[in-house]
Amino acid sequence: LECPFIFASKHLFALTDDAELDLEVDNSRRGSLMHAVFEHLTTEPVRFDLTDDELGEVVEKARVSARIERLADDRLWAPLKTRHIDLAKRFLAFEQDYRSNFPESKTAHREFSVKGFLKPSTGELLSSLSSDEEKHGALEFTGRIDRVDEDSAGNLSIIDYKSSESSTKQHVAWIKNNKIQLLLYALAVERGLTELKPRPVMAALYYVARPLSRDTGFMVEDAEQGLYKIVDKRKRNRVSLAAKEALFKEGEDLVRTAVAGMIAGNFAPNPRDPKKCKDCKWSPLCRTPHLSI
Repeated sequence: LECPFIFASKHLFALTDDAELDLEVDNSRRGSLMHAVFEHLTTEPVRFDLTDDELGEVVEKARVSARIERLADDRLWAPLKTRHIDLAKRFLAFEQDYRSNFPESKTAHREFSVKGFLKPSTGELLSSLSSDEEKHGALEFTGRIDRVDEDSAGNLSIIDYKSSESSTKQHVAWIKNNKIQLLLYALAVERGLTELKPRPVMAALYYVARPLSRDTGFMVEDAEQGLYKIVDKRKRNRVSLAAKEALFKEGEDLVRTAVAGMIAGNFAPNPRDPKKCKDCKWSPLCRTPHLSI
């Protein structure tokens, strides 16, 4: 969605941008480590009384899960481990406070698999293909949801971990900014593309590590649920059920347009925002005209 050339480089040509030497832990692997720490800490029943030594063990396990065992200099690990032990403490304190306010809320799934199909003509997500017409040209759709919380009535909240607020948007800006991952995951759950039967997603939220928060995205207002409370009505995170369905439709339309371009073989370097090109890691391979000036 951001740039057809980047999509082709990653997914068609299977190119990577790995550093030759791990002289520092890059943002991507820091993010993977954070995700892994949070995944370990949210195993139910969640323990809020972990000692520093136990938290250190969690971070060591997360290091293996995140596949960053090998570094150019082992001295890089000690300060990174210390920072993530501190993050783990703050995360558990935040979780304990949140769950005391919403005792029905439990973490039902972590790294939750999504698998189904995408119908190019409509942008719809399908759990299965029922006709030859659907099978012709259908694309496989897969992914993993960081976390799914559930209340006692089976209502769901989709969670996407982020290290900072910089890449998060409220739902009203998702389509405009092509930030539709949370939207697609919410759609996938409601359409039955997981091991769960289709059920309502009442919230789809970014869980930000710095500062800790989980109120950016969307929360269905005036709904009977035990997952959240809309406190600040000035924030544009509220959505009615009708508006949520309209948002889902907009997401499907955006996907349909993107898929049509892929099927047509439109993988030229045509970025959505050319201003980002100067910082793009793929620019040495790119032949977009404005980079050769």
